[in-house]
Amino acid sequence: MKLDRALAWKLYAFAQFGLPFPLRKPRTTIERLRLRSLRSRFERRKHLWQRKCLFMFFACSYPFAIGFETWRNLSFLKQSHPEAGLGEWLRMYWLALANNVPPVEYVLYGFIDRKQKAMASQYLYWIDGPAVQYLNTVRGANNEDVQDKARFASICSKHGLAHVEYLGIFRRGEAGPGLDVLSAEELWVKPLSLSGSEGAELWSKRSEGYQASGGRVLTREDLYEQLSKGDFLLQQRLKNHPALSEMTDGRIMTLRVITALGRNGEVALLGNYLLLPTGPGLTTTGGTAVCLRWEDGRMLRRLGQPGLRPEELGETGDVIPFFAEAVELCRRAHATAFQRFVTLGWDVVFTSEGPALLETNSGWGTLELQQLWGPLGLTSLPSLIEQEWASATSRRLV
Repeated sequence: MKLDRALAWKLYAFAQFGLPFPLRKPRTTIERLRLRSLRSRFERRKHLWQRKCLFMFFACSYPFAIGFETWRNLSFLKQSHPEAGLGEWLRMYWLALANNVPPVEYVLYGFIDRKQKAMASQYLYWIDGPAVQYLNTVRGANNEDVQDKARFASICSKHGLAHVEYLGIFRRGEAGPGLDVLSAEELWVKPLSLSGSEGAELWSKRSEGYQASGGRVLTREDLYEQLSKGDFLLQQRLKNHPALSEMTDGRIMTLRVITALGRNGEVALLGNYLLLPTGPGLTTTGGTAVCLRWEDGRMLRRLGQPGLRPEELGETGDVIPFFAEAVELCRRAHATAFQRFVTLGWDVVFTSEGPALLETNSGWGTLELQQLWGPLGLTSLPSLIEQEWASATSRRLV
């Protein structure tokens, strides 16, 4: 039977989650979290034969899958470090085997530098994301509170938190707003359940109706009918505060703030970065990542070529206005409205009225954050993880 190509790629990606047993004893909380994450893939299977099959699949496929990934990423590493050769491949491969460090992140975090590599056990990798999100579940969080954009906006309104208002909500099978909701000059249409600007479109008013950022033109009635068939959030297009106009090309600038809430009610700041829009797209908030100094909002470091250290800006970096207010807004939101979540990644926009919450994510991504700030294992995150483990254990013993 011919193996479907899409299925083959899924199996290949699945095989990269790691060995089901450690070749080296975990030395840090982050490494123990990684091991727990992998073991949970077996433990949540109902039948013993399923757990054994998964164990054998990972044990047999991982060394081969990760070997191929190491070769692929070695060629990528050579773009910035032409001297990298077989010796570097062996170091990358061994770190993947012994510590389940993905080769792509070996390159992106600059582990070719021995000082950087020495901290590999403190980094959080893409394979660890589900384990961090699972901590929210242990605390009793409902991910729909942050995943559903309309629900998130409703919670913010209830707690008096400045957030981006929406014009209307369309849900498949439910009565939507009236046709007059389509009246603004520029409309931002976002799927209710997706993060960031994924799946979003900008619609601009024309004489014959509305034109999408991709060029498609629909009458007002046809656009309304299209929205009524799906789950969408409708907003006016956001514009940056005038004080930020010289820093962007007109597209909205977003600030990502990562917070962690301890069981004592205190909110810790794990990191931040500003996304300066780049490229031709109109419907993305992606771009160049720049981290800001907590004390005054001055730009500190900017990401450049992958695998190289961020560019230090020193005292020449611009100062972002209303930064302190934006950080305080994220602190207050986590402490008062989203207490069930251990960690959250907040997206804040700076409009003419000041900072406002655009959205928050339980799966907030670690790559840009750690490239700019260093490993999360050196923040307060490990102690919070230990607190959650201890709490979960005590509940099981009661």
